[in-house]
Amino acid sequence: MSRVFQTKLKVLQSQFPLRWVLVIPFVLQLSAAVGLTSYVSLQNGQRAVNDLVTQLNQEVSDRVLQHLDTFTLTSRRVAQVSLREIETGRINPSDSRSFLSFFWQQAETYEVGFLLYGDQQGRLLAAGNHFNDGSVSVVELDPQKHQNRHLYVYRADAKGYPKQQGDLIKDYSFQSEDWFAKTLKLGCPNWSSIYNWQATPYPLAVAASVPVLDSSVTVIGSVAAESRLSQLSDFLRQLNFSQSGRVFILERSGKLVANSDSSDPFVVKDNLPARLNGKDSPDALIRASAQYLETEFGQLRSLHSPQQLSFDHAGEKQFLRIVPWRDEWGLDWLVVVVVPESTFMAQIQANTRTTILVCLGALAIATILGIYTSRWIA
Repeated sequence: MSRVFQTKLKVLQSQFPLRWVLVIPFVLQLSAAVGLTSYVSLQNGQRAVNDLVTQLNQEVSDRVLQHLDTFTLTSRRVAQVSLREIETGRINPSDSRSFLSFFWQQAETYEVGFLLYGDQQGRLLAAGNHFNDGSVSVVELDPQKHQNRHLYVYRADAKGYPKQQGDLIKDYSFQSEDWFAKTLKLGCPNWSSIYNWQATPYPLAVAASVPVLDSSVTVIGSVAAESRLSQLSDFLRQLNFSQSGRVFILERSGKLVANSDSSDPFVVKDNLPARLNGKDSPDALIRASAQYLETEFGQLRSLHSPQQLSFDHAGEKQFLRIVPWRDEWGLDWLVVVVVPESTFMAQIQANTRTTILVCLGALAIATILGIYTSRWIA
């Protein structure tokens, strides 16, 4: 039996040398350890990215919501303060000079695009940035005073009184504009629909309006504080939360309100401005995000709670957060924050590659040492 056993042992030794019997199991164990370490490292990195992006998107959206609260509150308060001055008789539309001076002071003090007063007698008094040069102008349309329906635009002096006529718009009709017509119809504080100016640079605006009532509680006019939505876009561009990320605001209809990229939320064709839907934005990431939201939810009107989502765009995963926002006068918008995965994964992937290279280096060294050790043992 000993001779037979020795014979079989020699056969096995010729098929499986001792050095390989010692080395191969060792190498396999190290390879498994390297693979498992790399896999765990990558998975932990992915989970860390998911948590980090969720926190970042929430922080950015919270900042935007807070700014919207402040931005809209300013317009509402300016409109209400102006109405109170009219109701108490401290300013009177019949005294257009003092009335325009007060409006000029309000427009100088607060970030409003225009402060407007209109009544059913066809009178329009306003103050705001008409010339787009940073100065506040005053505007007057008074059929009884001027015996026409022309809109006179004046540059103001240091106290806000009309000083020098700048522009004249003939036969101007403001009665169909939403800040006036909608307020007379509803008879309560409200926001106008979003609109473009019909003059260059065609700024996008929205107005907070309050009704003016007479002694019999009949609506006789409207006071409105107009906000330019370019101010919102400027704020979004200053967030700097990600070089490749985007944040934008949508109406429930899907139309853009403001966006953090360099483009405008509207286009101008044949000297006529037209608002853009999010899915028609010139920015590829905003366009893809809006298309994904339309596919995911169909009608955006059905979205009533914050959602953290992800989708693929240009072969890369995108993390998206959408949050509804409303104010007490009826604005109903959606804040969207979208960040590409590569914003955070680049460093994690680099660390993972470093870990894998270190493990492979250790595996190579251990294999070489194992071969020499097995030879010495054999």
